[in-house]
Amino acid sequence: MRILQINTKFSGGGAANIANSLHKFINENTENQSIFLYGRGKSDDPNSFKINNNLDVYFSAFSMRFFGESKNLYFDKQIENFIRDTDIIHLHNLHGYYINYEKLIDLIVKHKKPVVWTFHDMWPVTGRCAYPYECEKWMGGCYKCTFINTYPKTYIDKSKNGWKKKNKIFNKLDKNKTVLISPSEWLANMLIESYLKNYYIEVIPNGIKKVELEDDKRRLREELNLPLDKKIILFVAADVNDERKGIRYILEILNDFSQNILFLSVGEKMQNITSDKLKQMGYISDRDVLNKIYKSCDIYVNPTLGETFSLTTAEALSNGIPVIAFNVGPIPELASDCGILVEKGNSQELKYAINKLIYNEELIRKFSSNALKKYEENYTFDKFAERYLNVYKKLIDRS
Repeated sequence: MRILQINTKFSGGGAANIANSLHKFINENTENQSIFLYGRGKSDDPNSFKINNNLDVYFSAFSMRFFGESKNLYFDKQIENFIRDTDIIHLHNLHGYYINYEKLIDLIVKHKKPVVWTFHDMWPVTGRCAYPYECEKWMGGCYKCTFINTYPKTYIDKSKNGWKKKNKIFNKLDKNKTVLISPSEWLANMLIESYLKNYYIEVIPNGIKKVELEDDKRRLREELNLPLDKKIILFVAADVNDERKGIRYILEILNDFSQNILFLSVGEKMQNITSDKLKQMGYISDRDVLNKIYKSCDIYVNPTLGETFSLTTAEALSNGIPVIAFNVGPIPELASDCGILVEKGNSQELKYAINKLIYNEELIRKFSSNALKKYEENYTFDKFAERYLNVYKKLIDRS
């Protein structure tokens, strides 16, 4: 079986990490072959190929910003060869200025290929945004977009035309040969309300590769140069400055805590933050180091305003770390019984939950045990990969 993975990037970001982890697993652990097509960044994987022109990426980004619509003029002819020679197409993120998705879908339809499409966000069913928050216009037709300043950013609102265009293009896919994959029950319920509701939808939670580490928190903190005499509360986001990730709610309450509490941030560093109660580790790509950081902390706090899954929460569970998070989207699926859920955007309630949990060792042990159990039952990488391989096989057998 030959599988063609297509995503914005090969690495960097949640969708890319999920896609390339599955790609590598297939090539390293099965008799099947996975080929990875990506549009931005770099890769040293011999089975991956960059399929765009850098100039086209910049032009398309400019077009989105100033004309409200991404215009990809370049389309590598090699893409059709990859599509023709593969058994199944696995789509991931198609936005990001790097590919003409209309031409891509037309080629898939032309060659009558079965498709698995993993929804890492809601861009495929909205007029333009990746996360519509409480907006429900996408259910019947976008217009007057409230979030033109969010990714993918634009100065002109073309959400109405974008919604109609994507509705028409994506519904060309053969419903008997297409499976839409949602990483959460919450997102699956959203898709049922969209213009793709007539496609088969299956839920496959993202899988996390667990790293076996010693439980000696003291030794891990010494290795990472973290204080031994403080309670440490962790926050992780690749782009800490992304408003959706919600670090501002932590900053609002930062100075309300005693000196024996330290907040630890992993991700792009923020400027002009000088508090001695916040230590910024910067962006960390090494998964072993990142897991050591999780393991060395006492609580994971996730004040996100919107997700379709939440890899960082699942990573916390895999390391047995209790979670405090806003009660939004799919977060309750992951964090219920493993921590405390608080009202979205309520920084005072967030502060109260942290104070309630951080000094309660019995409650921390209970939530930690529940976290490890939930991870083993739902979010192991082996189960994740097995579920996808089963979907591939069923689709090919049916085609």
